[in-house]
Amino acid sequence: MELAGRNCEKGGKGVWNRKTNLFHPCARNRFLTPYLPGYSDLQFVGPGHPLFEGVVERVLREYGPSLRQGAVFFNAESSEPTVLWLLKCGIEDGRGNLIGERLFAIHKTASTCRKSQPYALLDLKPPESAVDVPREVRETATNEDEIIDWSLEAVTPEYFGEIEKRRHKELAIKEKYVRKSLQFLIGESIKKVTKFDQQLREIRDENDPKRLNIVGNRAKEDARRNELSQRLKDRLEEMGQEQHLSEKPPEILGVAVILPAPQEVVRSVEGMETDPEIERIAVKEAMEHERRQGRKPVSVEEENCGWDVTSLQDGQVSRYIEVKGRAGVGGVALTPNEWIKAQRFGRDYWLYVVVNCKSQPELHLIQNPAAKLVPREEISVVRYMIGLEDWRMAAES
Repeated sequence: MELAGRNCEKGGKGVWNRKTNLFHPCARNRFLTPYLPGYSDLQFVGPGHPLFEGVVERVLREYGPSLRQGAVFFNAESSEPTVLWLLKCGIEDGRGNLIGERLFAIHKTASTCRKSQPYALLDLKPPESAVDVPREVRETATNEDEIIDWSLEAVTPEYFGEIEKRRHKELAIKEKYVRKSLQFLIGESIKKVTKFDQQLREIRDENDPKRLNIVGNRAKEDARRNELSQRLKDRLEEMGQEQHLSEKPPEILGVAVILPAPQEVVRSVEGMETDPEIERIAVKEAMEHERRQGRKPVSVEEENCGWDVTSLQDGQVSRYIEVKGRAGVGGVALTPNEWIKAQRFGRDYWLYVVVNCKSQPELHLIQNPAAKLVPREEISVVRYMIGLEDWRMAAES
């Protein structure tokens, strides 16, 4: 099958990783098969699957120009206009292979830029009719050069360092086993040549058929030893080239203007009130709790990951924590991105609700909220609403 100019069959059922050009046979989808009797050959279609990759490339090819023209969205939690850029960064090795490629979201508010995850788009609502975008915001949305210059200083160096560290680790392992395997084969070949030489010294007659046979075998083994030595040399040279990395020029794929949602809509939904000071107190309370439990909390609030705090224990992620703060008591709202991550991480995802932030903060913990809560979807603000009694019943005592 061919889709979007790409061969989607790479030798059977499995997953093709276009980054490494490797094909991996995969098991049947163990999640869906029990629920769909009669469908025994289900496959999970996600990043790396040829069908998924083909659809992505076709969408970008056919709708890329529309992405670059821009779009307008509302954000129920915004207080001022923001321009969001979708920026693709890539890293190549010395052999011209693409070894890393990532999509970043760059937010520009007034004169401040910050990077985050593209998942931020999940939490936005398109306007139902034409809206007026301030002239200065429109001008910002057309200034691609400024964003690319900023990304070269604030985005690509960190990403380059991440890929470089990973590549050096991979190549160190690769070199170790290439040397070990080929040097073993070379050593075995040398032993055979040495044995042939010993046998030749024992047979003096140059015309002895047995000696002639040994001479032929020795020549073959010597050629094999030289071929193995050359192969080792070539592989080490290739790995030397693979160590040299370079950045590809950043490429802007799309731009969007994000406007504050109409306040009458936001005020009409209980639990949508936002106060930066309340959120700061709530996150502080959550992080102090983690430290008291012997874990190391790291704030990722600005990255739009789908949670606010990554909590580490012994260097490994122990909890993904979304923090919700309330001045008094009441329901809370989750974004689509947060709810998706809650479903994805299951028992590793925690919802920390901090009430009475302006008086005596009180922390409530909910593990695996996707399994314990049934939120109400509020389309007007693109949020999942959880009532006071609902989260209280699910919270740990």
